[in-house]
Amino acid sequence: MNLRFLCTILLFLSAGVLGSVNSAPYTALTLWYMYRMDVIVSGPGKTEIVPELKGSAPDGTFYFDEFVQYTQYVSANKRKKSSAWKGNTGVGKNLNPDVESTARKLAETGFTRQFKPSLVYPSKWTGNAVSTYDQFFGALTDRVQALRAKNPAAIELQLDRLRESLKPVINIRFEDQTAGFFRDLNSWFKAQTKITWETKTVDGPDGTKLTQIDTETTLKKNTIDMATMKKDLISFIATYQTQHQKGKSHYAAITSSQRNEGRIMGDSTC
Repeated sequence: MNLRFLCTILLFLSAGVLGSVNSAPYTALTLWYMYRMDVIVSGPGKTEIVPELKGSAPDGTFYFDEFVQYTQYVSANKRKKSSAWKGNTGVGKNLNPDVESTARKLAETGFTRQFKPSLVYPSKWTGNAVSTYDQFFGALTDRVQALRAKNPAAIELQLDRLRESLKPVINIRFEDQTAGFFRDLNSWFKAQTKITWETKTVDGPDGTKLTQIDTETTLKKNTIDMATMKKDLISFIATYQTQHQKGKSHYAAITSSQRNEGRIMGDSTC
């Protein structure tokens, strides 16, 4: 097993992508359309998802940008350098913003936030209570399914947009998992063999800058007897999703995303 062959294998594993991608903009739109479904079916002030009437709409509900600003999580720990997103997507008073263009605008204005469970779903979480990804989106999906069962005709457009917002998230999380895998693998190689993967920046189909393994440069800068490390390498790959913390975390989010997307893509009984 030589280094060139290993690089070839890892290139297939990575699908050519190492660049970190953030799913937060699409998640913001997912939450928004869940919220709008609750407002339409339940009425302002009677929702389970963001029931507070602190928005500037005539009925007290939120417009998109202020919804995102209100529900985002901002750490009180100054050492974490957590700052609130105060951007403007240009959506304005449009209650059914386009998913792709709005997600792109959120990304362009630096939105990378997570969301605070007690602000999004206060009947389930209070104060600074934390939630796993699966618990949080599982509860929200339960709510969406109940709303769909109650008045499906009223929220057809919102359901279509919600489904659209979910589709990119799993792909992005797979890309993040791959990126994390190679970062951790690189650290492992440095400790085991002093090998460092050389990379180069390429343009993706949509113009996004992606980081790719530079096989030739890696080969030129590194020489090693791969037979001495084959067993450990195979073990690292096989256990990444179950024994490495970052790998486990991303894998849990991926499986949860797949499960919840499957329910929402199906009927309200799923």
